[in-house]
Amino acid sequence: MLQLFGDVATELLIRHDGDEGLFRAYDSVEFLAPVYAGDYIEAIGEIVEVGNTSRKMKFEARKVITSANIPGNDSACDVLEEPIVVCRASGTCVVPKDKQRFKIHIILLGIKLEVINLKLSTRGRYGVKAMFELALNYGNEPLSIKTISERQNISEYYLEQLFSA
Repeated sequence: MLQLFGDVATELLIRHDGDEGLFRAYDSVEFLAPVYAGDYIEAIGEIVEVGNTSRKMKFEARKVITSANIPGNDSACDVLEEPIVVCRASGTCVVPKDKQRFKIHIILLGIKLEVINLKLSTRGRYGVKAMFELALNYGNEPLSIKTISERQNISEYYLEQLFSA
């Protein structure tokens, strides 16, 4: 399971930072159900917290296909009606600053757009997203920090600090 979660973490880091990073440690691992030869496991994960170089992640592995246990037919399998959660874990990965290549995600009319890989600080990324939102609103009523925060998924407090600087 942990090898699967490591593969998921690598993909998440590449998608988020443009680099595979390093798996630092697991905070918790829960084995919830048995897994046998012939079982097919799906592993999913998500980044739940982003620091300067650290990425906190959560993982879940689900059994979706199991061996049918038919004598004389070793390759027979059954698809489970409902997947069985067999393992959950959380851990922290690290991507060194000099390896990070950020993607700016801009939300336009409810659609998430992914813009070119750039090396920007968090302040720079949020600044670009806020300016984009202001540009979209050009000629209309002024936008509140709260509105920009909600539309671009940026902390309202962070935006206040950004605009007051």
